[in-house]
Amino acid sequence: MSFVKIPNLCGANSTVDALLAEAEKTINTHLDKMEKAAEEEVDEMLGDIKEQGKLLGKSLKAMLPELPSIPGISLQAELKALEGLVEGSAQYIEKLAALKGQFGSLIDLDAIGDADICTLANLTLPSGGTSPIKQAFDTKLSLAKEIVDTATDVPKFT
Repeated sequence: MSFVKIPNLCGANSTVDALLAEAEKTINTHLDKMEKAAEEEVDEMLGDIKEQGKLLGKSLKAMLPELPSIPGISLQAELKALEGLVEGSAQYIEKLAALKGQFGSLIDLDAIGDADICTLANLTLPSGGTSPIKQAFDTKLSLAKEIVDTATDVPKFT
């Protein structure tokens, strides 16, 4: 808002100018207060949102199950996979080198030849582990038939 500050100009009135200046000052003061209050309110709301977000995050973490670990590397399974590759191929050589690095200290992989994989030691390299562990060996399954139970008739007593 512009005020006429030249006293001798037609329509100039110092009283009106003073009133308008005071009104503009009052309006600007209140606008500044409103803006400051709005900023404080926004800051308070953001703080509340962050706090609620943290609580929700903790609740979600408590709800989610722990992710399973990566399964260990089984020597027997890896040798079975090695059988499926063409001997002498790049993939075969690479896989054999990896197996020698993982299990070579416990078993001579070059001497296995055509041996039955299931008769070898059941070694597993745990996820993230550096030394293999020995698992159960030569587990037998039952070959006997199940026993069938039949219900007997119970006489009624009267």
